[in-house]
Parts: sequence; C-alpha cells; structure tokens
Amino acid sequence: MCVWRNRVVVVLPMLAAACMRPEPPPPTTTVTVATFEVGGIYNLLGQALGRIYTSKIQGLSMEVRATPGSVFNVDAIQQGKVDVAFTLGDVAYLAYKRGTEAHPQPHDKLRGIAVLYEGAMQIVAREGSGIRSVKDLRGHRVGVGSVGSGTAIAARMVISAYGLRDDDLTLEALSSDRVVAGMRAGEVDAGFVVASYPYPIFHGADTSIGVQLVPIERAIVSRLRSQYPFFRPTVIPAGTYPHQKQDIETIGVDTLLVCRSDLDEELVYRLTKTLFDELPDLTRVHSAAATIHPDKAPATPIPLHQGAARYYREREVLQ
Repeated sequence: MCVWRNRVVVVLPMLAAACMRPEPPPPTTTVTVATFEVGGIYNLLGQALGRIYTSKIQGLSMEVRATPGSVFNVDAIQQGKVDVAFTLGDVAYLAYKRGTEAHPQPHDKLRGIAVLYEGAMQIVAREGSGIRSVKDLRGHRVGVGSVGSGTAIAARMVISAYGLRDDDLTLEALSSDRVVAGMRAGEVDAGFVVASYPYPIFHGADTSIGVQLVPIERAIVSRLRSQYPFFRPTVIPAGTYPHQKQDIETIGVDTLLVCRSDLDEELVYRLTKTLFDELPDLTRVHSAAATIHPDKAPATPIPLHQGAARYYREREVLQ
C-alpha cells in the first residue's frame, strides 16, 4: 500500500505539470516584400503594409526590402528571391511577355494582386538651367532613375520620343534622392521619376534648392501612347508643389502589387483582403493610397493570382 501511494504522489505532479505546459506557438510564415528606394512612396507604403500584415494576420512575419526598382523586383519574383513586390505596370507587362534586359525570358511566375494607383512621370529641372521642355535636355546632365528601375525604362522612352539620342545628353543612373543631391551640388540639371505626387523628396527640394516641373507636350503624349498603350495622359494639378502655378501635362502608368504564382492561395487571399480592409491606415501614410479601390484593382496587365481573384469574385468585381 505504501508503495502504491508513493507512486501516485509522484505521478500526479507530473500530470499537473504537463497540463500547465503552454501550447507551442503556431508556425510563422515569413513573406518578403520588395519595394523601391528608401524615402520613396513605395517604400513608405511597403513598410506600412508590412506592419499591417504582421499585426492583422496571425502567424505572418513580413520582411520589407528596399530595392533599385521595378525591373529588379520582377526579376526577383521570377527567381524566387522575394514573394511580393511593388512594380510599374509597363515593366510587369513587358517582363511577363518577354522578360527583362538582364533576363530575357518570359517571367511566367509573375502574378497580380492589385492595381494600386497611377504613378505620374515627373520631370524636374533645376532653376536657372534653362530647361523648359524635354527637348531642352540636350547637352545637360540628367538623372534617369536607378539601374533596374521602371523610371529608367520610361525615361528613355520619353527622351527617344523627342528625337534625342543617348549621346545628345549625359544620362546618369541616379535615384531621386541622388538627383536632388546632385542639383544641390550643381552637378545635375534635371531628373526623372515615375511615382504618385506629391513625391516627398521633390516636394522638399522645391523650396530648398529651387526646382520646376517640366511638361510632356500633348503631341508627344499621343506619340508615346501609340507605341506604348500602357501609358495614359495625366495632369499634375497646379499647386501640387510649392510655387507650381500651372497644371503640368505628362504621362501616367499604374503601380501594381504582384507576387509569385506558387504562393499559397489562402495566403494571397488574406493579403488581398487585408490590403482593402486596412486602407484607411495606408492613406494616413500617404495620400496616394486614397485612390486604391477594389473595383479598379483587378485590372492588372498580367494574370491575377488565384487567391487575389477569389477575393475579387467575392466582392463581385470579377467574373
């Protein structure tokens, strides 16, 4: 009898300890998001979206990476180096169809999550440079976006539409912050960026060093659209930047959120749904997010991921 009681005394505390042991935490899924350069709109929104996803989707961890831009991002998606990315619509379409310069094979792993908003081609020139039109860039030093960026591709299309050749001006592979630094140092006369407006870096530069927006004339916009139908006429309203007294005609192209085709359907569904559920939080980060709308979001120039398509069908904005 004593032996039996001793055994009970030993076993019961073990059972109690086992019952009190906490459940192991659920496994964490890490999703890597490629944005653009630090300080740009896409990086600001990407960081905010990463925080939202981490807080709203249980078991999800986000890793947000700043990158050179759109071309780099679609290549990274195709190579499986990132899971989700921001990119421009023209870059996504061309990459899906025929690849990129560095990787000239169709990027068949690219899938759309959402059209976010329209980015405008913004051409800025240093005050006193004498640059009032793109044709005035002849003989000047011009920043045309980082290597691997959508800006670099679009800038060359615009320059070519004006009949300028590469040797007519000095093209510099510069990000927007380096363009501003170059203008401040008197080493750069103008620069290109494709982004929503007001673009934070240019907004501040306008008052500190004096920059002005350069329009793309209507005839050139028509010429560009006849060659590249993903462009559309866009106007940057007067007053968008300090001392901007007139509307500026230019071209626009959609910004997309894209992902890998082999991402789990349920995961992409939740990413898509959370994006639209939490839009007010994104809008507080930048006003560009206020134009994101689920009715327009499915119109990506590449196929939608099945998880995103499921969300849009539930919203009855996709057949």
